[in-house]
Formats: sequence, C-alpha cells, structure tokens
Amino acid sequence: MNYQGHLFVGFVAFILAHYFVKIPQPMVLPALAICLLYSLLPDIDQASSKIQNIFESSVGVAGLALLYLFFIQQQTVYLIYLACLLVALILINFLKHRTIMHTIKAGILLSILLYVVNKELALFALVGYLSHLAADKSLKF
Repeated sequence: MNYQGHLFVGFVAFILAHYFVKIPQPMVLPALAICLLYSLLPDIDQASSKIQNIFESSVGVAGLALLYLFFIQQQTVYLIYLACLLVALILINFLKHRTIMHTIKAGILLSILLYVVNKELALFALVGYLSHLAADKSLKF
C-alpha cells in the first residue's frame, strides 16, 4: 500500500479511536498528527518511503537545533538526543523492509517512548502504527 492509503487508514483509525477515547479539545490536532505520522512509521525501513524521506530531512534540522541548544544551555542531554538521532538514522539503513518495524512489538516500543511525553498521544501513536500493520495484513507480534 502507498503512503496515501496508509494515511487514509490512519485517519479512519483516528476517528474510531477518538470516538471511544475522549481527549481534551486542544489535544485533538496533535493526536491526529501523531496518529498519521505513526501510520507511516513502519515503512521507515524502506529507502523510497515518504516517512524515511521526512525523517532524513528532519534529522538535519533537529540536529542543528540540538547543537544550538547545547551551546546555549550547556546541557549534555542535547548531545545525547543528537546521538540518538544519528544512531537511528544509521540503523534504519540496515533494516530490511517488513521485518522488525512491521511488528506489534516495535509499535509498542515506539509508542512507549512517546508515553513519557504524553499518555494520550502515545495511545493515538499506537493506533496509527497498528492501522499500518492491519492495512498491510502483517499483524505479527
């Protein structure tokens, strides 16, 4: 399925999840954005995917922002974030398509990372991720 199809399925999944899980009005658009982003995320291991192109483009901007924050605030946590971004950028190039990223475990792990920031967003992230797997008919644990 192409990225437009995954975005559509992610949008439908968001509507269904939002029907059952009420979130504060200011969180609706961020939850939708996260759900749609995560509906593309399993394909980050495919070189020609839209999400990998977005990620690779974003790493440069985020890297510069993290370096700026490090030099301004002198907190090493920003260098740790930068290192994580660079490791992720390297690792995605070694993943084979439809392997680890196309598992429920990966969706749970990536959603847990967001759970630290916001519980509701993490739930919608998992909904988006699982919508991708369901659309690809690859709901394996």
